[in-house]
Amino acid sequence: VIAIGTLGNPRKLGCPGDDLDKVHNALVDPDEFVGRNILIVGGTDSAIEVVMALCERNKVWLSARGQKFDRVKPKNLELIEKAFADGKCIPLFATVVKEVTPTAVTLEYRDDKRSEQIPNDVVFAMIGGHPPITRVNNPAGHYS
Repeated sequence: VIAIGTLGNPRKLGCPGDDLDKVHNALVDPDEFVGRNILIVGGTDSAIEVVMALCERNKVWLSARGQKFDRVKPKNLELIEKAFADGKCIPLFATVVKEVTPTAVTLEYRDDKRSEQIPNDVVFAMIGGHPPITRVNNPAGHYS
């Protein structure tokens, strides 16, 4: 049995440029990324863990749709808040990625719709995946 979870079909950012080679949905080797401008997208433990793996040797921004973190482990919350306080990661709460280009990312703030462009070499979209199941039309609502 191979259980790949939702990683078999990762979610895309849903904006122009989300198919560029610089957009990743997993971090394999942090040593591949040194001295880069990196945007991590997501508000979960996986996004925080990527921030922590990369923030010592790169300039890192974290874009999260929400105003705060909701369902993260207490230890990860402590680590990310310290990274923010120490200036190791720039938080961008309540933002959505609107465009990815080879040299920049444009974000939109959800509350006032203003845009911000940041320099960018790499994007990690830690936004989950689509389950590899299909819904069967049946009264019980079971998946198959």
